[in-house]
Amino acid sequence: MPMISSSKSSKDSWEKLAKLYANRSESQVMHLKEHLTLLSRGTKPVYEYLQLLKSTTDELALIDVPITEDDLTIYALNDLRIDFKEISAAICARETAINFEELHDKFVDYEETLKRESTSSDTTQITENYT
Repeated sequence: MPMISSSKSSKDSWEKLAKLYANRSESQVMHLKEHLTLLSRGTKPVYEYLQLLKSTTDELALIDVPITEDDLTIYALNDLRIDFKEISAAICARETAINFEELHDKFVDYEETLKRESTSSDTTQITENYT
């Protein structure tokens, strides 16, 4: 990296890198928050969508604008609520908040269940049409 090639020590390099990547600007914060609110699953697998969501919140945390676990859950539920209504309802009805890792696991497992049910349903239709 040309920015740190002139550094005299590893400490100096580290300080330059910290300044380079921790430089917080209001436009950067606004861009990341906008990205967070506009992020949509579309046709992506749920694990990929959640990974994008988490990486955006991690970027915000790096510039001292952390997003709480509860807010992260709300962002995820807002986009996934329609396709995952049963598990979304269960998550909303919990007595205690869910952490992101558990939320991720539950949504990924549920997506796999939906895929298996869809495959099973398709196989049943083919068998019924054959007979």
